[in-house]
Amino acid sequence: MRHHRIDRSRLVFFALIPAALFGITAVFYGRLTGDEGWYVLAATDVMQGKLPYRDFLFTQMPLLPYFYGTLMTILGKGMFAGRLISFTISMASVAMLLQICRREGGINAAGVAALLLGMNLSYVFHTCAVKTQSLTVFLVTASLFALRPRQLSRTRDMLSLFLMTLAFLTRLSVIPCLLALIIYLFQRYRPRLACFAKICAAPALCAGLVIAFFYANGNMIFGVITFHSEYYSNPALSMSSMHTFLNRFFLDQYPIIIAFIVSCVLFALRLVRNNGSTFLSGGSDAYAWMLIVSYAAATAIHVTRPISYACYQISIIPFVILFASLALGDYLDHTSGATRRAVYTAIFFSCLAGMPLQEYDVSLKGDGTLRKTIEASRAIRELSAEGDRILTFATELAVESRLVSLPGYELSEFAYFPVMRDEVAAKLHVVDQKQLYEDLREKNARILCLTPRDFAIMAGNDIERLARIIRLNYVVRREIPLYGQFRQTLTIYTAR
Repeated sequence: MRHHRIDRSRLVFFALIPAALFGITAVFYGRLTGDEGWYVLAATDVMQGKLPYRDFLFTQMPLLPYFYGTLMTILGKGMFAGRLISFTISMASVAMLLQICRREGGINAAGVAALLLGMNLSYVFHTCAVKTQSLTVFLVTASLFALRPRQLSRTRDMLSLFLMTLAFLTRLSVIPCLLALIIYLFQRYRPRLACFAKICAAPALCAGLVIAFFYANGNMIFGVITFHSEYYSNPALSMSSMHTFLNRFFLDQYPIIIAFIVSCVLFALRLVRNNGSTFLSGGSDAYAWMLIVSYAAATAIHVTRPISYACYQISIIPFVILFASLALGDYLDHTSGATRRAVYTAIFFSCLAGMPLQEYDVSLKGDGTLRKTIEASRAIRELSAEGDRILTFATELAVESRLVSLPGYELSEFAYFPVMRDEVAAKLHVVDQKQLYEDLREKNARILCLTPRDFAIMAGNDIERLARIIRLNYVVRREIPLYGQFRQTLTIYTAR
């Protein structure tokens, strides 16, 4: 028994140490991503009594701002606090996933998971930022950790379903994973349907009440569904857009994809042979099907969305890691030592070759990182007074400078709809071009911060007009080079 405990602790150590080193580097030196600012601003706003959808535009399910906002009231407000929260739950997810693999598949399964996760830079980069990926991965992994495929436990199964429901309340694209888990539990409790109903009751009631509350109090359908399907849906879905996503997705995660394909082949061969064995010794194949369907269905949603990014796949990475590790681990348990060493070597070098292709954008000089955000925020505080308002698409500046974001701009560039009708824009808490120009002419914000990209988005085809309005009402006070995700010069203006 002691030998197994040592093996398990070493595997957790092996995966956590490189992941933690890459992760803490990403926290301090990782490129600022465009979403982080408005997620942290949303977390700050909800702690002040505002409601997403009702008081400001929010385009995700509602759990994330409440989770981060609650913890930030304890740990402190700001971007660094948010990233440290993400880092903590990201590392907790790694530890839990390795423990699941060790518990359900043995030492070889945990070894495969340690390689696939510990050397995955894209996983670290995106789960250590303040984004839905970090919290979704944590809740999905916690749900799988609570689940015991070899034993029936109503309490554990209810907890697992509740945690997966919370993951759905964080990110909508997890809904097929939630449905797959419900079907899996139905299959397990088929002779005891009353027990299954009791397991589903609390999670269903929770999800129903949350959705009903926010639907009744705001524009939840617009923020979560209509926004993505109608307003933020160019280019149109095509073979070209799907090819672009799949190409990026494959390059970003090809070691895991190869492991998944190989594992599917092993799983299919065992089904064809029909030798009486199951995916998990003492368990059933239903567990494997739940993992496969969850990963495949969520991937299909990401592939077929008109605008999608490879990083969306990080949200469902626990399913593919767990399935591949258990399948490959079982194969390694029943092969020779030489074959095991060859497979481990192949996985290691595959992960090593994939690291340069993965999204892990850090700058030790601080270019485009939170260091630039802090530098800009200090300059803004020197130029402003308490209670002043700020107009910017760089919403992280409102958080770090402790100024009030001008209403309607909380979601940065995604809240700007130049040609939307005034009454619709007001209802949805977004900004049209008329409102933007009025805010600038009336100097509704004392501080204005723009990069060339922000200016281009605001101006559209009316560059001279916007430049004239800014020139007449604002004066340039500071410039911060290499700022933000696109590493452009941030210009800080104050009202004349």
